[in-house]
Amino acid sequence: MSWLPDLHVLIVMTVPLLAAVTVHEVAHGLVAYKLGDPTAKAAGRLSLNPIKHLDFFGTLAFVLTQAIGWAKPVPVDPRNFKNPRRDMMWVALAGPLANFALAAFCALLLRLFPCLLYPLSLFGEQMLSFFGKPLLLMLALGVQLNVGLAVFN
Repeated sequence: MSWLPDLHVLIVMTVPLLAAVTVHEVAHGLVAYKLGDPTAKAAGRLSLNPIKHLDFFGTLAFVLTQAIGWAKPVPVDPRNFKNPRRDMMWVALAGPLANFALAAFCALLLRLFPCLLYPLSLFGEQMLSFFGKPLLLMLALGVQLNVGLAVFN
C-alpha cells in the first residue's frame, strides 16, 4: 500500500484541513444569514462542528489523492435576499475571503513560532521536538490549504 500517504502526515494534516473547510462553509452560511437567508441556520450549518460540513466521498477522495476533495455545500436560497444578484456575490466571496483570513492568521503564528516554542524548550529537546514539529507543519499546511481553497474554490 505504498500509494497511501504516510499516516503521521494525514494526522497532522487533519487539523488545518478541517479548520479550512469548516471556516469556509460557515462563512458562506453566515453571510447568507446576515443578508436575510435563514436556510443555512435552519439546516444547522452555521456550526463550527466539522462533521456537519464533511461529505463522505469528498473526504475519502482527499485522503486518497491529497489534492482533490469537497465538502457539503451550504444551502442558500437567493429568494430570501433583498438583492439576490449582489447578495449571492457576497455569499460566494465569503468562503474564499475567510480562507485568506485564516491563512493570514496561520502565517502570523508561523512568524511568531520561535516565541511560541520558547516555553516548550524549557522542558527539553524531546518536548520541543514532540510538539514543535507537528505544530510547525500544521501551521504551514494551514497557510497552504487555506490559500489553495480560496484560490481554487
